[in-house]
Formats: sequence, C-alpha cells, structure tokens
Amino acid sequence: QRRLLKWKMSTVTPNIVKHTIARSHFKATKRSHDWLGCWGHHIKSPGFKALGEHQKLNHFPGTFEIGRKDRLWRNLSKMQLRFGKKEFSFLPRTFILPQDIKLLRKAWEDGGSTQKWIVKPPASARGMGIQVIHKWSQMPKKRPLLVQKYLQKPYLIGGNKFD
Repeated sequence: QRRLLKWKMSTVTPNIVKHTIARSHFKATKRSHDWLGCWGHHIKSPGFKALGEHQKLNHFPGTFEIGRKDRLWRNLSKMQLRFGKKEFSFLPRTFILPQDIKLLRKAWEDGGSTQKWIVKPPASARGMGIQVIHKWSQMPKKRPLLVQKYLQKPYLIGGNKFD
C-alpha cells in the first residue's frame, strides 16, 4: 500500500499554498499527526520539540522577534545602543504607537509640512494596511502602529523593495 504525503492545513495557510498542495502529490489534512509540512502559526518550544525530524514548518520559536515590525525595531534599537547608531544608519527614524506618540509628534513638527511618513501595522504582511501620510489628521486611530520617516529612495535589492 502506498503511503500518502500529507500536508497539515491551518487557519492561516495562504491560498497560494492551498492551491499548490491541491495540485501536488500531497493530501491536505487537518488532524493527522504524520504530516510532512505545515504553514501555520508560531508554536511554542514544547510543540516544536515534539515535531518529528521529517516535519517542516514555516516558523520556528522566536521568529516573531524579527518577523514583527515592532519587535524587529526594538531589537535593532538595542543593537544601536550597544554598537552605535553609525552601524545602523540604514534604519529610518521609527516610532511605535501608542508609547512613542509624544516623540513622534515632536519629530513630526520638526520635520516640516513636506515630510512624508509611512504607517504600518506591526504584524501584517504583503503590504496590507500600509499607508503613506503627510498630515497628522491622516494618522490612523487604530493602535498599535509603527511609523517611520518615508524614504524617497529606499534601499533596493535587484531594483526591488524587500523586507
């Protein structure tokens, strides 16, 4: 009897992954424990340790420390303090709201009326929820947010934006 290749589906499995699995030799499953791959939520260390060596995930414990924009900024800020701002000059000025609202307001006023800002939800992907604004009244009320000075000429890899 042939064993089936199983891919574990979750509530966050993207449609592109679902379509790819449907066209492959994998069988989609939700409850099986003998799956080979899963695109899912972050799991805690005990769950990660329980995986078989053949099982593959899109996340491993702690990746949210670099995968979430707010956490990445906090970690890079700590690195700036430790190694100096010169080593991190590629980073635009960044504020995390609501806690940095007063600092942002001051930087906003100091930047003049032509300054543009990019506003991002801290835990979204694929550009969802990102806005470029130039008036304080355009600032979204929903929190948390990450706000950065907008770079007119962003860093590119092969002519493309990256994250």
